[in-house]
Amino acid sequence: MRVEKVELNEIIDSETYPAIEVKINDAKGKSTTSFSRTEFEADSHIPDHLKDLEKVLEEKLTGRDLTQSQFDKELKRIDGSENFSRLGAVAEAASIAFKKSSGFKNTETFPLPISKILGTENNCKKLIDQFLVIPVNSDGLLEAVRTNTAIYQEIKNEHRNIFEGRNNEDVLKTCKNTEKTLKKIKEVAERHEARIGFKINTENIFEDGKYYVKQEDQKYNTGQYILYLQELIDEFEPAYIEDPFPKNNFKQFARIRTKNPDIIVAGNKIFKTNKERIEKGIRKGAANAAVTQPGQAGTVTQLKNSIKLCKEFDIQTIISNKKTETEEQFNSKIALEENIKYIKTNIRGISTNKLNSLITDWKKSENPKLQKN
Repeated sequence: MRVEKVELNEIIDSETYPAIEVKINDAKGKSTTSFSRTEFEADSHIPDHLKDLEKVLEEKLTGRDLTQSQFDKELKRIDGSENFSRLGAVAEAASIAFKKSSGFKNTETFPLPISKILGTENNCKKLIDQFLVIPVNSDGLLEAVRTNTAIYQEIKNEHRNIFEGRNNEDVLKTCKNTEKTLKKIKEVAERHEARIGFKINTENIFEDGKYYVKQEDQKYNTGQYILYLQELIDEFEPAYIEDPFPKNNFKQFARIRTKNPDIIVAGNKIFKTNKERIEKGIRKGAANAAVTQPGQAGTVTQLKNSIKLCKEFDIQTIISNKKTETEEQFNSKIALEENIKYIKTNIRGISTNKLNSLITDWKKSENPKLQKN
């Protein structure tokens, strides 16, 4: 595709922090913002002097016919670092804008939505920081979305004793007892023929080699924590668990995955949408699913390479966002092009743009199908 125009603007994300919007020709791409970038993850800071960067990108890119891979290589060359420490969030937004301008090749198989219903905040020190629902028995996308929203509405309207207000992701906030919360969500989900899942906040509770769960007033060593986690799995029968161990604990990931072969054991912080990390996880049998995020990858090419590697080794993929996001609908489009099995979003707020984009594309498709759990 020929690059005719490059334009950079600063915008705000869902938490009112700065983000980047890049316009390539007539298409716009928006970045996410991260204030907790870790090793193996692309830098997503907001660079100073956007107008100067805009001039550099215009000089290096306009007037050239490029493929997505070539465009992303040029971004890497312009940046000159391993992790986009110069371009920061501009790289993600520019790569997305180029992809949107050049177009998507949609399949007719749609991702199954995993919805965040309840969440916590870091000061809770809870084991689980995201309570999820998965519409495993839905036949169509709209039915799947309706199932998840019905569960959310029932909890919001009829079970106010398990939450208090909303957290910074705009989902219902809970600092209540983990087991009681799981029990109630499971009861509601089963009435709607859905399954539950959860994401564990091990980075927040793991201190000095121990798992400190404030709300349960317990400190577990690794062996005790594994037993407690397995008790939760046996009792509440989740279809999906994410990040059950800290980011470098491949061995214990493999242990819990082997013990529970019928559960999606997904790695997010352990993989960081990083090809080398995913390869290591494959060698160690660490997980059977990987959460992929454009903001972690840095470019569309790197994202697609990670997804391709997962497919080669039968690792299921989940497309998701960082905690802060914009109205960007890229995840919905790339999920269709790459035949991604799951899309993980908040059930309300700015995330509904992604679900509505999928609903619109479903209606346009001649023979749409929904991924099965």
